[in-house]
Amino acid sequence: MADAVPLQVFSDYVCPFCYIGEGLVENLMKEQDLNLEVTWRPLQLRPDTPEKGIPLATYFAMTPDEVRHRLEELRPRLEEMGRPFNPPTTMVNTQKAHLLAEYARDHDKMDEVRSALFRAFWAEGKDISKDDVLRSIAKKAGLDADAAMASVASGEHMERLNESINAANSLRVRDVPSFVVDRQRQISGALPYLFLVEMIRHYTR
Repeated sequence: MADAVPLQVFSDYVCPFCYIGEGLVENLMKEQDLNLEVTWRPLQLRPDTPEKGIPLATYFAMTPDEVRHRLEELRPRLEEMGRPFNPPTTMVNTQKAHLLAEYARDHDKMDEVRSALFRAFWAEGKDISKDDVLRSIAKKAGLDADAAMASVASGEHMERLNESINAANSLRVRDVPSFVVDRQRQISGALPYLFLVEMIRHYTR
């Protein structure tokens, strides 16, 4: 069998299109003609988001009704992939969430923590910048919650977050989600699945 083709996915947990992107990647992995090795890469949308968060309406410079309408437009795609959707009203800082995910990567629990972070924010109305929320996610994923939160508090994996930013810059990644095929071909956005899979097939021939 030929070597697996690297697929890097740059994403942030407060990006609704990245929540869709997670479902797209799950479907890609079921395609029998594709041999992909997926690596999720952290890329914060707004690293300057204050600790207390910021209303989505302020973040998007829209009225609350406009934000609700835009988010509701995504519901059919999420429901099609079996993803619950209960949109929040506040944008939060995701640095700690990414640090927890990187700790989980080192302990073979990245998939569980990543999915839990997306669900917590987009389906459960939880603030994923809060230690108690992250602790609960770590524990449910089977991690040592005390060790995980100590890692988050120490910033143990900040260098890895910065490396991911540098990688995104070198690849000219500007949006999330972005799918980078074979370290060079970039596909941006939560595209319709059939279009995305055909693009990846084209790039991996």
